[in-house]
Amino acid sequence: MPDQYTKTVRKSYGSRIKGSFGGILVGFLLFLASFGVLYWNEGKTDISLIAANAEVIDSGVLTENTINKGGLVSVTGNITSNQKLSDKLFLKEGDYVSVNRTVEMYAWKEKTETSSSVNMGGSETTETTYKYIKEWQSNPSQTADFEYIDGHENPIKSIVNLSKQTTEAAIGIYKINPNKIRLPLGETLVLSEENILLNADSQLVGGQYVYIPKSESASFDAPKIGDLRISYRVLEPGFEGTVFGKLSGDKIIRFIDNKNNDLYRLFVGSHDYAITTMHSEYTISKWLFRGIGFLMMWFGSMSLLGPISVLLDVVPMFGSLSRSLLGIVTFISSFVLSLITIMLSMLLHNIYALVLIGVLIVFGFIYFFKNTKKQKV
Repeated sequence: MPDQYTKTVRKSYGSRIKGSFGGILVGFLLFLASFGVLYWNEGKTDISLIAANAEVIDSGVLTENTINKGGLVSVTGNITSNQKLSDKLFLKEGDYVSVNRTVEMYAWKEKTETSSSVNMGGSETTETTYKYIKEWQSNPSQTADFEYIDGHENPIKSIVNLSKQTTEAAIGIYKINPNKIRLPLGETLVLSEENILLNADSQLVGGQYVYIPKSESASFDAPKIGDLRISYRVLEPGFEGTVFGKLSGDKIIRFIDNKNNDLYRLFVGSHDYAITTMHSEYTISKWLFRGIGFLMMWFGSMSLLGPISVLLDVVPMFGSLSRSLLGIVTFISSFVLSLITIMLSMLLHNIYALVLIGVLIVFGFIYFFKNTKKQKV
């Protein structure tokens, strides 16, 4: 059975025009939504600024946060846990704060390559090549989603991914709840007979995977469809960490302020490193959504003007040229409009800037009316 297929579809000029006009609504909604995304993004709170004002308390002394009672505290100290964890499958019980099991299956994956050409008269011919490859996948594709199912059937993954935490851990003398706090991801566990219990159907490969072949003829170097490989990431106690949250007796619990900012998190490392990490995450997220907002605006603009190019496709050269010109024009206009939206959003989310603008407007009106009265006199 071949693992590559090509499907050719020809779309008439009339149906293309109809489809392009249908895309106007999608383009308008996308264009409109881009303003909402950009405005929302500029109003996001930099949680590191809140964390920087946390009351730092000693992990070895039971105290009360008297400076900002009921407010945010930061504790740095040694992370411990008296509980043990396993996945009740292959991983033996060990001193882990969290266990993340990743199960990959050797399975079929569909890849597509599409090329289109516009014909004289405005019709369009599209060629789609479907390629089927075998690779290790954590979330294998459903066979029903494939264009060509026959010979590319994926079995159901018999073992699923797992994330598990202890119910209690501590930083110094303060207790934390690993099931509710946001934990670091942990490190890849080196597998050996000391921490892994194998059965007759499983093998240990390279200290990284538990390999489960589906048939006797399969091997890790030459796997068969349906074979599984399992790896683990664990967070082990005994490291220096920093916790942010709310103090409640001898516990650190979830902190939520009056603006609904939420912080209950464990970091590996010092207080300052944790704050730097949060600020970096905020910066990356902010620029990511700025990019998303801009792309939404650009693609929305292109969809709104799409019918122009399709109408001109009756002569393919004219349609291609208009598409290039519209792409450049909408790119520049979307870029400028995104910058303006971002700057206005920054102002609208800044109460001090709004007050200053309001004061300037009031003084402007006063100045204008005074000059008007002088001219009348």
